Amino acid sequence: MYSKIPHYHVFPYLVICVLAGISVAQFDNLPLSFRQTLPWMPYALGIITSLLALQFNRRRLLVFVGLVASAYWGVFSFLQQPIANAQAFSVFTILSLILPSNLLLNLLLKDNGMRSKSAYVSYLVLALQVALIYIASLIAHPDALGSLQELFATRPVPGIVMSAMALAWCTLLLASLFFSCIYKPDIVRLGYFFGSLLCILALVFLDRVGITALFFSAAMFCVLISSFSSTYDLAYRDDLTGLQARRALNERLGGLSKGYVLAMADIDHFKGFNDKYGHDVGDDVLAMVAAKLDQVNGRAEVFRYGGEEFTLVFTNTDMNEAKQHLDEVRQLISSSAFAIRDSKTRDQGSQKQRTADKKPKKTVQITVSIGYAQHTSDVEHYDEVIKLADNALYKAKKKGRDCVVAASS
Repeated sequence: MYSKIPHYHVFPYLVICVLAGISVAQFDNLPLSFRQTLPWMPYALGIITSLLALQFNRRRLLVFVGLVASAYWGVFSFLQQPIANAQAFSVFTILSLILPSNLLLNLLLKDNGMRSKSAYVSYLVLALQVALIYIASLIAHPDALGSLQELFATRPVPGIVMSAMALAWCTLLLASLFFSCIYKPDIVRLGYFFGSLLCILALVFLDRVGITALFFSAAMFCVLISSFSSTYDLAYRDDLTGLQARRALNERLGGLSKGYVLAMADIDHFKGFNDKYGHDVGDDVLAMVAAKLDQVNGRAEVFRYGGEEFTLVFTNTDMNEAKQHLDEVRQLISSSAFAIRDSKTRDQGSQKQRTADKKPKKTVQITVSIGYAQHTSDVEHYDEVIKLADNALYKAKKKGRDCVVAASS
């Protein structure tokens, strides 16, 4: 399963956070029309994000929108008054505790779609918590708060509104979200982490003018970007290997000028290997070969063409240089022993048994055959380049496999 996140994917979220912070610092200098529409922006972005969640059946995304919108409603409705007021204190304390808890829980729960039992439980819990905020705002009374006002005393230090207890709880949960992103990195989790961070920061520095609307809008924008990115990956990236898929290859080749070198690589004897060891082991071979091909020199882009076939595109490399790089990656694959484990026990048994099974009982050699061609003035369309490289690949197979053959040979 694909999970690697390139470092540059973090950059847009950092930019959003920085811009939100600058906007808060320069709030009085923002255009008046923008400041007037700002209070409704979290709701508008929430509606757009909800429509995306509905379109792609994403329970986690929909619940995130519900959590953020509910928290913003709580701030907008009950916290436009001194925090020392019993109503404001009650609502703020509840938000400071349940919002980060819900954000973490929503991320940890498996997303089984919007109509699963767990999804309906999530909706019910969210509705009950909104009701809790509303009830707390009605019954809050200074005499009923008692020691809670001391335990969750606001403004523990100048500039920070959130109580020390709630701040510690939020920090712990944010750290959990952060390590969740590291343990299971993907684009959705990345946007979710930054969105959660912005929501909590808005509560921590609640006194700042405009911070709630700006930071909650930025939070919605973060998850919206991550959702669009993950949707792109569904269409353009192969889930098994993590490589770009054939659709991405077609669009990439359509935008290239003449002169690039295209190579087709095929795993040798893959069908027989699949029949002998099973499709699970075959998937492991595909993932291993994809990872090795992705290490090719020459700044080549690597795509999964389909089945056991891969495509490599060199945009600033001639035929001789491409041959050298392709030979290097071919040798890398053939020299990497692939361990065969018992498919019946690999995911079963005790921890001790699984640990023992990690000791490979058998290793096999995986090889690839590669054919490559160049897009020149004699070739009109990229389909012809693919065909030339495919013909060269066929020659490599006939030549004995585990070799690299040019289209001209």
